[in-house]
Amino acid sequence: MPFFLLDKKRLCIIAEGKSLILDKINEEFILGRAGEKYLILPAAYWKLLEDYSDKMHFGKKVLERIAILTSAKKEFSLRDYQRDLIVQLKRTGYRGVIVLPTGAGKTIVGLELIRRLKVRTLIVVPTIDLMMQWANKIIDMLEADKQFIGFYGGGRKELKEITIATYRSASSMVFLKKAIDFFGLVIFDEAHHLPASSHREIARRLLAPYRIGLTATMPREDDRVQYLEMFIGPIIRGAGVDELVKRKVLADFKIKTIKVKLSRSEKERMKALLSKYIEYIRSNVLVKDRLKAFQIVVKKAIHDPWALEALFSLKKARRIALLPREKIFVLERILEKHKYDKVLIFTRSSSTACLISYLFGIPNITHKTPPDVRYQLLRMLKNGELSKIVSSKVLEEGIDIPDIGVVIIVSGTASDREMIQRIGRALRFKTRKAIIYELITKTKYEKRISKKRKKGIFEIEYKNN
Repeated sequence: MPFFLLDKKRLCIIAEGKSLILDKINEEFILGRAGEKYLILPAAYWKLLEDYSDKMHFGKKVLERIAILTSAKKEFSLRDYQRDLIVQLKRTGYRGVIVLPTGAGKTIVGLELIRRLKVRTLIVVPTIDLMMQWANKIIDMLEADKQFIGFYGGGRKELKEITIATYRSASSMVFLKKAIDFFGLVIFDEAHHLPASSHREIARRLLAPYRIGLTATMPREDDRVQYLEMFIGPIIRGAGVDELVKRKVLADFKIKTIKVKLSRSEKERMKALLSKYIEYIRSNVLVKDRLKAFQIVVKKAIHDPWALEALFSLKKARRIALLPREKIFVLERILEKHKYDKVLIFTRSSSTACLISYLFGIPNITHKTPPDVRYQLLRMLKNGELSKIVSSKVLEEGIDIPDIGVVIIVSGTASDREMIQRIGRALRFKTRKAIIYELITKTKYEKRISKKRKKGIFEIEYKNN
């Protein structure tokens, strides 16, 4: 299909002797490789072009069928809400962002699309753990041979019929040049990562006509949502949590917020540290907005030692607010109460996770934990050889850990997405209610964090009993 740029904002496409002019096209839409040129357009334009010309050509490689999947005999059952999502995706040309709660079977929807479309497939995930989890499910549920599954990330650079890559590795120009016309289907797992500036090129550069996003937590920012719609497809919302709890797909749960006090010495220490920060703000920053004032201090800290000292004081004060001694005592009582249950403990920092690991003899998983050790610990947890693990942020997304009945949030950020992901670890169906413990101090700082992160829970139909 011939095309040429009329000016920096308009593109003319000629097909079957007719011309079509598209407005508002970014001038970077053409990527050259090996003497060829490819058209890079937002997903919103695919349907327009298909309607305009039924001879739209994506290249032989892109829509080439995968022999190993064509001969796959194993089929798996879909729940009715999953079938409804497949029907909706078919109507949109297999382009769209699927929104389903954690534990509702987003991965199953992705596997069914791989089975149906039978084209070269790229699955993009945020972590190495999810790479391995997808690979295991593809082998088990699609009966695909290991030799047809490639990994791009974690030191491996394999491009195969089904390739699983991390967002970081798939964003590299080396990968994108190799993969530009190799895949017919792209599945963006945890798709809320895609709008990040470092990841956007994956969707922009690949020619794959079929592209699916999977997420439990849509971005709040309008521009990020618009980006997902533009480069993947329309937002397709599946069944909500309340409905899936009633249908016994997900476990019901309750949140128990436990407020703890700071000791007198902790209060005095925290007050002294905060006064240093506040004093610097009043003397050097003429802005009332807390966030803007903080951002100014961060910039000043590059050259101003007093600003750097003020930031360190604030950090130490927050550390006291997030982990006073009383939280450790409360955590001890909760662990004693649930000593026979599978428990996940979440913290805000790796140092806190390591401290809890040391005090209670509980294995910890942080960003520093080697992948093989992490895999072994998760396997032991699933098999019942371990009953408890403490983690900072590594286990929040996507990891499939069945039978978790208790989640303890010792500390965290104000992100509702983080809260939803942490709660989601306990929502795999079980006969009894899951319990979510949230430990917060009676300080304005952590009360504000708790209120903000729980706001999003009610907005997406999570309920607090």
